[in-house]
Amino acid sequence: MPSAHASRTRSPSLPGGFLSTGFLVLLALLGMFISIKQLWVASLVIAGVSMLVSSARRSTLLGLRLQWLVQFEPPATDILLMVGFFRRALLSATLRIPKPDNPLTPLALFVVLNLAQLAVVHDLGRGVLFASVSAYVLVVLVYIFWNISSHAGCSWDRALAFSVYVTATIIIVLGLSKAMGAQSFFAHLFDGTRPRAFFKDPNVAAPFIAFWVLRVLSYYLRGNRLALRSWASIGFLIVALMFTFSRGVFVNLFAGTVVLAIVLVASHKPHKLIVFLLLGVVATIIALPASSYLGQERFLRINEYDLEGRLAAWKSGWMIVQENPFGVGPGQFEYYSVQYQQANIGNRYITPSAHNLYLRVLAENGVLGFLLLAWAVLMTIWKLVVAIRAELRSSSRAYLPELTWVLAAMVGMLTEGLVIDVLHWRHFGIALGLALFFVDAAGRSHATTLSGLARKP
Repeated sequence: MPSAHASRTRSPSLPGGFLSTGFLVLLALLGMFISIKQLWVASLVIAGVSMLVSSARRSTLLGLRLQWLVQFEPPATDILLMVGFFRRALLSATLRIPKPDNPLTPLALFVVLNLAQLAVVHDLGRGVLFASVSAYVLVVLVYIFWNISSHAGCSWDRALAFSVYVTATIIIVLGLSKAMGAQSFFAHLFDGTRPRAFFKDPNVAAPFIAFWVLRVLSYYLRGNRLALRSWASIGFLIVALMFTFSRGVFVNLFAGTVVLAIVLVASHKPHKLIVFLLLGVVATIIALPASSYLGQERFLRINEYDLEGRLAAWKSGWMIVQENPFGVGPGQFEYYSVQYQQANIGNRYITPSAHNLYLRVLAENGVLGFLLLAWAVLMTIWKLVVAIRAELRSSSRAYLPELTWVLAAMVGMLTEGLVIDVLHWRHFGIALGLALFFVDAAGRSHATTLSGLARKP
């Protein structure tokens, strides 16, 4: 198995392969001027050709490098990841069965519950869609990233970084076009007045970028100063976040940065905490006035939609939970929320979406579904905390940056889950899978070290 250590020695820069990288960049540029549906069809053709002529490993890496194109279902990235991964796993006979103490076990039970609830859903088509997405994100994607080094080699992080930087670049270009009054040229890449690139929603694209901001910041735990290009990457990505005008993502980033800061203090590097605090202050000073100047006052205040829209959705969601403790089934929140709001609340704004991870799971999957998901998430967080404590006690601290990164990313997304539904974000499943991957890798590294010490006379 290729060592996870190999992936740690690489900087979070763009992946190599001049021709393939250039081709995908051209594809993204082309997509800005044609319909997204045409781009989606083109990406499916590329995926089909790749699966026919490329190795399973190359198909998996291509899937990672197409994570920026996920507006239409099914996206090429999902097809390539599943086919490439399982083709290689079956041929090499390396499929691993998770043990009962693996978070994949309660996640699989959560998916089984979703499937069982299809018998009682109001809208079967929507129920099947949401149950399928849950199965993919919470089981298949987590399983793939739990084993990512075995099937994508040490280039998986650079391939994923490519998708992040493509998304960030497109959002910045779109933001600048809006500022210059040229938004109409790229109207298909906006959600109203907010750039979304090739995601369904800017509130999903933004956390995908924040996921990698935390990745770059985690390199600060290595003991050396961050390179100038790392600081430039952080600045570039934060500018992209500003252009999405997502308020929740800064809650996400703040919570994740707090985790990084706590580990910095625990690793006896309090002087580096000052740099983190200064970075946060400077980013806030720049982001808030800039967002207001660009015409997005929503960024700075709680508006009517928040008071009457989100709050109404939360009130109706709690009513659904109280009257349906076993849940109404996957994908059904939007139908029942509208019914409850019209009958009981009567606001001007009818907001179907839950805008809350925990409320959606409680309403759709009931108390049992909520407990299964909480079991999986808390088990993962506990494993990360235990692994980080072990790294802090070790002399090498080889996996400290990676373990801290995925813990920070999970805490950030779970915190943002208070104001938005994160359950079906691909980067949520990726973070869960990488958490299991790095916990296992760190455990093997410690076991090897202890075994070596035991053999010494």
